[in-house]
Amino acid sequence: VHGELSTSRQSLTEECDKLKREVKELNRILQEKDWEVEDAQREIERRQNMLNSIADKKKSLEEKLKEAETASNNAKRELVTLDLERRQILEQKQEEEAARIKAERREEQTQEEMQDRINQVEKAYQKLTQEIESKETKLMDISTKLGQKDKEVEALRTEIEEKKKKKKKKKKL
Repeated sequence: VHGELSTSRQSLTEECDKLKREVKELNRILQEKDWEVEDAQREIERRQNMLNSIADKKKSLEEKLKEAETASNNAKRELVTLDLERRQILEQKQEEEAARIKAERREEQTQEEMQDRINQVEKAYQKLTQEIESKETKLMDISTKLGQKDKEVEALRTEIEEKKKKKKKKKKL
């Protein structure tokens, strides 16, 4: 009986040692998985910071676009104003028939100056229009990149959730 107890005790001790080794190995694996999760979370934070930076740049570009649109609208209003001035000068020319030659000279000079101003404003308007188109293209590029980054972040989140689920299953085992 004493021999059987001794053998049984030795067998239980060996089984206990084996279980301790398994627990130690499982704890080591669990620690590695925790580190992987921490690494993934740091990567998510880094990518989120990148997304925030891109969003800030997008907002800045949108503000610049609004400024360019405002400048464009101002240029359009100035064109209308200049056209109105030109019409008034033409009407004035018809009213001043008595001083026709003098008025014609003045009118020609005024029209040349106004045409120069109109040309300058039209050039500025064309330049602003090109800048708006360029900024719209950049905004579309940034929106595309933002969409790609959102997909990457979602993929990382899914991967982390799957790792957590696996980790929970292993804890249950």
